[in-house]
Amino acid sequence: MQLTEFNAPAQADLIAKVQSGDGRAFGRIYDDTFEQVHRYAFTLTRCREDAEDLTAETYERALRGIGRYESRDVPILIWLLRIARNVARERAAKYYRQPLVTVAQDQLDQFPDVSQAVEETFLWEAVLQDLTPAQRDVIALRLAGLRGREIAETLGKAEGTIKALQFAAIRNLRRTVSR
Repeated sequence: MQLTEFNAPAQADLIAKVQSGDGRAFGRIYDDTFEQVHRYAFTLTRCREDAEDLTAETYERALRGIGRYESRDVPILIWLLRIARNVARERAAKYYRQPLVTVAQDQLDQFPDVSQAVEETFLWEAVLQDLTPAQRDVIALRLAGLRGREIAETLGKAEGTIKALQFAAIRNLRRTVSR
């Protein structure tokens, strides 16, 4: 069973095994969902190390909270992506309370690869700032490989709302990039 292709009975059986202490069953969930969770984490953070940390914390929280998980016809992948989103928001809130470190341009010029990466990161962040938080969520999930229905389930919104948010986000991104 691939967890990215929702099969309620098979998933319920796997969850029951995890809830009864079967670590191999949780390993199966991890193996089947890691790529999409990590891709989503990278989309949110734009940094490999931060994405790895966010992914690890997502699975750690999932393992601690699996006893409270109730399917309600929501795939485990969707639950994991919600955890990842919450972890990212908590980390962002903590990050923005800390003072920013400034880097002098002459320091960046000494390391051209780093300089380019920093510039690309700032550009990406500037472009994303023109989106609403809901639009950023939709784009991040889309870049993680989810389809409209899956994004709607993850965010708890109607599929039509997701389409409208995606359309508006793309329009805003085009406008920002063309400036």
